[in-house]
Amino acid sequence: MSSPRTTSVSRVAIALAVLLLCTAGAVPIAAQTASIANVSYAGDGVVATDGDVTYLTQWQSYSLDAAVSTGSGDYQVCVEAGSDGSFDELACQPVSGSGNQTVSFSFERWPQEVRGEQTVRVVLTDGNGTRVDRASTKVHVLAAGGDFDGDGLTNRAEVQGAANPLARDTDGDGLPDGNEVNVHSTNVTNEDTDGDGLSDSVEVAKPPNGYGTNPNKVDSDRDGIPDGQEVTKYGTSPSNPDTDGDGLPDGQEVEDTKTDPNKADTDGDGLPDGKEVTIHGTDPNKADTDGDGLNDGEENDLNTNPNKADTDGDDLSDGAEVNEHGTDPNKADTDGDGTSDGAEIKAGTDPNPPTGLRSLLNPTDEQLPLVGAVAGTYLLLVAVGILWARRRGGRAGATTAPEVTDGDGGGPESVPEPLTNEDRIMRLLDESGGRLRQADIVDNTDWSKSKVSRLLSRMEENGEIRKISIGRENLIARPGDEPESARSPFDETD
Repeated sequence: MSSPRTTSVSRVAIALAVLLLCTAGAVPIAAQTASIANVSYAGDGVVATDGDVTYLTQWQSYSLDAAVSTGSGDYQVCVEAGSDGSFDELACQPVSGSGNQTVSFSFERWPQEVRGEQTVRVVLTDGNGTRVDRASTKVHVLAAGGDFDGDGLTNRAEVQGAANPLARDTDGDGLPDGNEVNVHSTNVTNEDTDGDGLSDSVEVAKPPNGYGTNPNKVDSDRDGIPDGQEVTKYGTSPSNPDTDGDGLPDGQEVEDTKTDPNKADTDGDGLPDGKEVTIHGTDPNKADTDGDGLNDGEENDLNTNPNKADTDGDDLSDGAEVNEHGTDPNKADTDGDGTSDGAEIKAGTDPNPPTGLRSLLNPTDEQLPLVGAVAGTYLLLVAVGILWARRRGGRAGATTAPEVTDGDGGGPESVPEPLTNEDRIMRLLDESGGRLRQADIVDNTDWSKSKVSRLLSRMEENGEIRKISIGRENLIARPGDEPESARSPFDETD
C-alpha cells in the first residue's frame, strides 16, 4: 500500500505532464485582416492621368478595378463619388473567399450630375457591415459640351478628332485646335498638315511673321516647287509663282532653264530670262548666245539676230561690223557699191559709204531724203532766179541762176551747202563745249545706235574726234578737249 506522500507526488507529476502537453500543442490564433491594395481606371472614357488626377469623359464607358485582400467570411466593396464631403453611392459588389482578388466595376457613363473635380472612394466592409478599409482617388469628369482647355473645341469634338482635350494646341504648331478645325481646316494632330516642310502656323501668318500660304496645299503658288523648298532651299517666294518677275515660273527656272529664280536677267545681257526663252530663243545663261561679240541685249537694240553670228551673211560677224568696221550688220553691202562688206574688207577697200560731196553723188538709202531735199531747194532757187531775170528784162530762156540777195538788199548771199553727218556731229560737239556722251548724239539725231557707232569709228580713224571709254559709256571729244585724265602724256601742252 502506497503512502500518502507518494500519491501526492504522483498527482503533481501528472498535473505537470498534462500542463506541458497542453502548452506544447497550443497553436496561436492571429487576427485575420482585409484591405484595399489599389484602385485603377480603364476604358474609352479615360483621357489621361496627370499626377494623382484621372481625367474621364462623362459620356463614355469606363471600368474601375479595386485590388482587395480578404480573410474568410463575406465582404462587400462599394464605389461612391462626391465633392465637398457629400458622396453618392454608385455601385456595390459582394466579395467572398479569402486572399487577393480584383473586383471590377463597369460603367456605361458617369451620372449626369457628376462632373468636374470629384473624389471617388472605394469602401470595403465585412459581413456585419463594418467598414474594414477605404481608398480614395481624384478624378476630373469632362462634360461633352464643355471646353476644358479653352481652345474653341468642345471636349467631345476633341476626343472624336483624336485631339487632346486637355491641351489647347495638341500638335504644338502654334495654332489653337479650334482655329485649326474651324478656320483653317488643318489637322490638329499634325503640325505640318500638307507635309510641305512649313508648319501650319507659319503658313497662315502674313509677312513678315509668316508666308501667307495655304497650309493644306504643298505648292501654294503652283510654280512647281513645294512651299518649304522655296523658303529653305531656293529663297524664293512661296506665294508668288514668278519671284523675280522675269516671265518664267520659279519651278521652270530651277528645273528646266537652270536660271536664277531670284534674278530677272541671269546672264546680265540686258534681256529678262523670260524674253530670252519665250521670244528670242536665246540662252538665258549666256550673254552672247551666238558668240559674235555682241551680247543678246545689244543685238536686240540693233535688230540683229542674236542666234546668228553673221546676220546679213556678208562674212563679217555682227560684233566685228559694229565694233571694228563701223558697217551695218543688217546690210550685207553697207555702201551699196555691189561688193559685200566682207569682200571689201578682204580686198582692203572701204565698205562704208563715202562722206561729203561724194556721198551726195552716191547716196545711201539713209541719205536719199537729204539729197532729195537739197535738189529740190536748188531747183526752187533756179525757178526764182528765172522769174527775177524776166522781171529785170532778161532773156526768157536764161538758165543761169541769179545771185540771191539778203533781205536788206546788201548784196549777194551764197546758198549754204547741206551739212554732212560728220558736220552735224561736230556742231553738236561745238554746242557742248567740245565733248559729250555717245548716247547724247543718238538722242539729238534721228539716227540708230549702229549708224552713230559707224560714223564715230570713221571720224576717229580720220582724227576728227576721240572716243573715250568711261565705264559702259563712250565719251566723244574733239582732239584737245578730252578730260585731263584721258589725254596722252605725249600731247603738247601750253
